[in-house]
Amino acid sequence: CEKIVIPNLMLREWDQENFEDNPLDYIRGDMEGSDKESRRKTACDLIRSMCKLFEADVTQICLGFM
Repeated sequence: CEKIVIPNLMLREWDQENFEDNPLDYIRGDMEGSDKESRRKTACDLIRSMCKLFEADVTQICLGFM
């Protein structure tokens, strides 16, 4: 989790710059799923899939990083 998922959930410098330059477009794109193949979306999909079988374990691990 900490070597695969967490680094891919973090915002990159490009994400921060894009948000600062045009926050409305950045949020709109993120909410509409325009990043269908992004590393962040893939990491979220992995967590969702793992939660289907191991919800309590995954939740406990993820809470440790918040």
